[in-house]
Amino acid sequence: MPHAFDEDLYLALNPDVRRAIADGTFKSADEHWKALGRREETEGLRPTIGKHLRDLAAAGTSVWSPASAFNPITYLNAHPDLQAAFGHDLNAAHDHWLQHGRREGRTIGEGPAYRRRTCIARLLGRPLGVNFYAPLSSQSGLGAAARGYRAAFRAANLPLRLVNYEYFDGHFHIDPQDAEPAAPYRINVIQVNAIGIKQFMSEFGQTLFDDAYNIAIWAWELSTFRPDWQDRFENLDEIWALSDFNRDAIATVSPLPVTTIRPALTPRLDPADAPKVWNRPDGFVFVCVFDVGSQLERKNPQAVIAAFRASFAHREDVHLLLKFHSAHYNRAEVDDLLRAIAPDRNIHVVSDLLTPAALQNLLDSTDCLVSAHRAEGFGLNIAEYMRDGKPVIATSYSGNTDFTLEDCSFLVRYELVRTGQAPFPYETGSVWADPSVPHLSELMNYVADNPSAAQAVGSRAARHVQEILSPERIGRAIADRVAQLRFEADLPAFVRHLSGNSAAPAPARAATPDAEQDPTDAQHRVSIFVDLTSCRSAELARFVEDVLSIGSLACEICLIVSSRLDPDVIDTAMSYRGSDARIKVRPLGDAVDKVASLQSFAEIASGAWSLLVSNPAFSQDHDLERICTSIRARPGADIVIAPRISWSQTALLLLDRSRVRSLGRVVRDPGVPVGCCLVRSDVLLKLAFGHTYRTVRPLLLAGAFAEI
Repeated sequence: MPHAFDEDLYLALNPDVRRAIADGTFKSADEHWKALGRREETEGLRPTIGKHLRDLAAAGTSVWSPASAFNPITYLNAHPDLQAAFGHDLNAAHDHWLQHGRREGRTIGEGPAYRRRTCIARLLGRPLGVNFYAPLSSQSGLGAAARGYRAAFRAANLPLRLVNYEYFDGHFHIDPQDAEPAAPYRINVIQVNAIGIKQFMSEFGQTLFDDAYNIAIWAWELSTFRPDWQDRFENLDEIWALSDFNRDAIATVSPLPVTTIRPALTPRLDPADAPKVWNRPDGFVFVCVFDVGSQLERKNPQAVIAAFRASFAHREDVHLLLKFHSAHYNRAEVDDLLRAIAPDRNIHVVSDLLTPAALQNLLDSTDCLVSAHRAEGFGLNIAEYMRDGKPVIATSYSGNTDFTLEDCSFLVRYELVRTGQAPFPYETGSVWADPSVPHLSELMNYVADNPSAAQAVGSRAARHVQEILSPERIGRAIADRVAQLRFEADLPAFVRHLSGNSAAPAPARAATPDAEQDPTDAQHRVSIFVDLTSCRSAELARFVEDVLSIGSLACEICLIVSSRLDPDVIDTAMSYRGSDARIKVRPLGDAVDKVASLQSFAEIASGAWSLLVSNPAFSQDHDLERICTSIRARPGADIVIAPRISWSQTALLLLDRSRVRSLGRVVRDPGVPVGCCLVRSDVLLKLAFGHTYRTVRPLLLAGAFAEI
């Protein structure tokens, strides 16, 4: 249930509000809360109204909590025989646990996790500045991002302590001098992704992360963060995301503030002294760069190869260079890829991990970068190529769209599809892009045959990214965020959400890999969408309570929240974010278009089926569990609706009726009442993102089904 408004606590935590009431600016704490407070809380500038905040101002004590989620890194660390067999193959470790490890009684490798102490007085006793923990020496993309953040911190003129870490042998390693407990500054910024953050803080937390404001920098590639990873927020106070796409995905389930702080671009290296690793052939050269350890299926080089072959299979003046590293993470698929391209004399391979200067030398010998990714958290290699004034072709989806605009890049059309059995660490049923190979081939043809026009696009790209991703621009964003936290105030703003995640209960859905579920249950998992445009706060709270009380129903609730909804409904919906693993909350700005709401829902829903409900009051009159289980009796259906339904009975969603006719089998079921419908989630994606949805006349979803 959402927290009740506690006026005494609000005034105790906000002395400025007391003064504003005293001078007549506001009549009451409630008036201030509705006018300003709720927005400032969302931005991390006002307290979360919960009793736990009253306790956080005390000295604090160390507490221990059990870890709950499977982590393949720690699983391998705990079992040397598996580490010898699988090396660093996380998918193999995951598969072993599912197929053998549980039955063999193996532990998942994580013991009790340390919870940091937070003493406000000791924190404020430190000087203002940043302790930055990052893979600064790494030659990977994470290392390049770390060096960009380092440049931005310096541009922000914040006192800075750099702590380089390396990851090998299944463990994080910090120089002993850097691991001393006397990290001097108030703010810790930790560039370790969610998959590794618990291990990192368990290995170093007791000496480094007590009595500080802890910020994690996370890259995440899909449209919604794993809801069963709520324990990854422990010991943190804020998340910095690499892109707006990244931010929205994490914020959907985060109990903490999530802020976009992009990695800065560092100046290009002078490769004059770097070794030459490839002899460029005559003609035009496309390059596709990827890290096999970052999920080969997501990077999708197969689409680039297919598009290249479609256009240039018989041309000797156009070439494709595949530059990748870390093949050991997925040796079987890499071998399949290499066998497939063996006959292609104009497709070349460089498979070494190069120094930054050697990589710069290699990329300088190419003419256009191609990325047919299915999803990216940011796409730093794309931005770096644009910085150098060369054209890029990239999927028009996910984190790269922060900087790959239409006038400075060539964007590939795509359809959104479900991942199916997704590679670890992604959740089964997530959504990513399927870029159009014909359109990609068309763009590659244009760039190769019009090099001057393509170069003009590359020149615009260089000016664009050098402006928006400069260390000075990112440094200002960092300085602004630190200023918002008001560390120098009598009651700093950060105190009001310090360790805000401690208010979130343990995930109600077991934090175990989806593949452990019974396959039949996975096929029938339901994502629930409820139309909030004409509901009351109490109805929404009752609806959520009703759904969460159904213990036998594998489901999730996805709340899509427009800023134009009733303020009390917004408060109630947003209060659920980060509170339960079965609830996702996605703000939608000031959009009121129901198609936009449906699209946002379809992109974050992970259930095989979607239940669309016309109003939260629906749950008071109907048995949601019985409705959802009706899909078990209809294995061949794509859309399940009530036996009798008229145009005016379900004012639910705007969709294109012609697409409904062509996309699925509609079944009428007496167990499904008027006011809702069940749709296979892959069908819903096609309905929501149809090419004609922007121009069709309004049609009611259930009404359209009734007329098929």
